[in-house]
Amino acid sequence: MRLAMQLDADGCGLLLVTLSRRNLAALQSHLSQPGPVNPMLVGRYVHRDGPLIDGVARLVEAERDELHYAERESTGQMREETEAAIRWAQACTKPAERGSAE
Repeated sequence: MRLAMQLDADGCGLLLVTLSRRNLAALQSHLSQPGPVNPMLVGRYVHRDGPLIDGVARLVEAERDELHYAERESTGQMREETEAAIRWAQACTKPAERGSAE
């Protein structure tokens, strides 16, 4: 996981968080666990306008949809390919959930 900060002279700019497939899988795994979870990835690789800087940590947190959207509406549908991949991933986890409940 990497965070890059690009700031102009006024301090305005962009924060870019780049996650690997492994990072995404780790967050998804945490979210799939039963019970309360607080899945986070923490690291120290922070780049500001190119060079690596010390003294800044980055934290990426994931939360379940029911918590994330509890006080607001979802932003709506994503691209159909993305929605299909989400449905597939959810279908893959459901048999394990049903099996553990029986």
